[in-house]
Amino acid sequence: MNRLYANALLIWVLVMAGCMSVSRVAQTPDALIVLEEKLHLLDGPEVDGFPYIQRVFTEDELYLLHEQIRRVEPDINQRLTEGDYRAAWVAGYLRLRSSLQLLRQGLLAERYFYGWEGPDYTQDSSWLHDWQYTHHLAYIAAIEAITGRSIHEAVVLTDSEFAYLRAESVSSDISKEDRMRARWLLLKLKRKDH
Repeated sequence: MNRLYANALLIWVLVMAGCMSVSRVAQTPDALIVLEEKLHLLDGPEVDGFPYIQRVFTEDELYLLHEQIRRVEPDINQRLTEGDYRAAWVAGYLRLRSSLQLLRQGLLAERYFYGWEGPDYTQDSSWLHDWQYTHHLAYIAAIEAITGRSIHEAVVLTDSEFAYLRAESVSSDISKEDRMRARWLLLKLKRKDH
């Protein structure tokens, strides 16, 4: 059952049981419903960071998300757990410290490569432009916003993470996209104690 339907059903049950009046339902917007309705708009290469959120959500909706942050936070973290990188934009905008570990995991696990039409993909340098990794950029922006530090300082690779990415970056058993993603991450992140 999708979240929007579940929330509507809950409100209907509360109204029918007399726990909530219809007028109160009309007066009290639900941040989860707003999130459900708008999150899909935070997709694509045109998302240029947190200013984009202010173009997607109205000022009132952003206020509502802040006002109901404790209600929204578990939903955002669940979405991050499920690999929904769009939730990273909202987590970063709201500065959800509880999301940091999930954002870090998402950054390292994400496999999306944009594959823009223009570059010459016979050249390795074409694979290493930031805009090729739009989903990763959402995780990076969120981590930097929450920690107040650059990604180099905020996410330090463990020895095993570094070894894994290094092995992927030269492996002939995976796609070139995955090899180059690993190389790009190695350029973005630093290794523990190095």
